[in-house]
Amino acid sequence: MTSHDNDLPDGALAYRQYEVPMPDGSTASLAFTLGDMTADSVPANYARQHGVVAYGLVSVTDVPDPPRFPLVWTQDRTQIALAVAEEDKDIGDDLKETIGRCMALFFNDIAAELAAQELGVSPPANDRSVH
Repeated sequence: MTSHDNDLPDGALAYRQYEVPMPDGSTASLAFTLGDMTADSVPANYARQHGVVAYGLVSVTDVPDPPRFPLVWTQDRTQIALAVAEEDKDIGDDLKETIGRCMALFFNDIAAELAAQELGVSPPANDRSVH
C-alpha cells in the first residue's frame, strides 16, 4: 500500500470527502469509504451476511438534523442500497439524491487509485476531493 493509505479510516480501502450544495442552498459535507470485506467490523460482517460485492460508509454533516451514525452503502450484483442505523430516522429525498450523485463521483475518483494499488504503483493525484 502507498503512503496515502496511512490516512484511511480503519477498515477502509478508499476514502473521499466532498462539500456539496444542497437544493436549499446549504452545503453538506459527505464522507465516503470503500470498506474492506475482510475486516473484523460490524459493517464488514453486515456486508458478508448480506452477500454483497462491496460496501462502505457515508458520513453526513453540515445539514439540518443529520444522521447521528454513518449510513452503510452496499452493492450487490444489480443495485446499490443505503441503510440507515436503527437509531436514526430515514433521510430525506434531497439528501438521498445528493448522496447518489456524489457516490457516482466517489466511484469514479477511487477507480484509478484501486487500480494503482493492484499494480503496486502510486495513484494519480486527484484535486477534486478533500482528505
